[in-house]
Parts: sequence; structure tokens; C-alpha cells
Amino acid sequence: MQEANESLNEHGKKFMQKVEVIEAVWGKLVPPSHNNDNANDEEHARNQCLTSLFLGETDEARCKATVNELNNIHIIGVMYSCHGVNQLQTTRWIPSETG
Repeated sequence: MQEANESLNEHGKKFMQKVEVIEAVWGKLVPPSHNNDNANDEEHARNQCLTSLFLGETDEARCKATVNELNNIHIIGVMYSCHGVNQLQTTRWIPSETG
């Protein structure tokens, strides 16, 4: 978990150090459903998994705006790949304040 006085950059470095140790012992952190994918798809799945783990460890009170912006970027990227450039101008995910 991100410490109260730890910057997002410091937290990211500490997180990646943990990942290196874990992967040195158990191998790449790839969701089991992607174990037989080609190398590019496996790396993409690994990156999504690590991103999810990293964001789950951030201090929500301090990093909410950053996490929301990363969610927006992800959703926009998904919309871009599914619907084309025109959707980029109108699609933006805004999280609910209640949940």
C-alpha cells in the first residue's frame, strides 16, 4: 500500500521492485487465461494486470484524480480501437461520487 507521505513516483518505484522480486521467484505475472497467448498479447495482459494491482494499492484520497484520469485514458483508448476517432471527442468515463 502507498504510504501517507509517499509520492506516486516513489510508490511506483517500490511497486516495480516488488514485481521484480515476485517475477524472479514465480515468473511473469500473467493472468492464467493468457498463458497461451502470443508474446505481444501476453505482455499486454501482464501490463493490464500490473496496472490494476498498482492502482489498487494507491492512496485513494490523494490519488483519486490521477486514477480517474487513467481510467478515462483507458476507456478512450478502448473506444478508439472499437469505434474510431469520432468517438474520442464524445466519450469520457466519469466515476460516480457515491461509489
